[in-house]
Amino acid sequence: MDYSPALDLIAYGETHGKVGFLDSLTLKFKGLFDCHTQIVQQVNFFDSQLQMVSMSQEGEIALWDAQKLIVLQMVRNKIYMIANFINSSFFCKESGTMVLATTKIFRWNLKADKTMSVIGE
Repeated sequence: MDYSPALDLIAYGETHGKVGFLDSLTLKFKGLFDCHTQIVQQVNFFDSQLQMVSMSQEGEIALWDAQKLIVLQMVRNKIYMIANFINSSFFCKESGTMVLATTKIFRWNLKADKTMSVIGE
């Protein structure tokens, strides 16, 4: 779960791959979206709280436009199938970098220009 003060928005992940959004002032639903296929483990706002990233148990990462509540891009890591080996994760809001500690270390750089790329392991 994460909170965006800029948008007065709370984001959360569910067990069946859905990502939900609540208005933080009224606690009314803003939307519940099918995005992933398994448990959503992490959601984080970044880029002045205007974008969001969600990560699921199967290793999918989604980059969201938090104002429009739409997914801009998905990264599916089917080559390494890291889902069952995620030990921990960290997201740096300032740089837009997600690090996953698995049997290998993966780092994704999330950019405001609607792109995501695997930049190292």
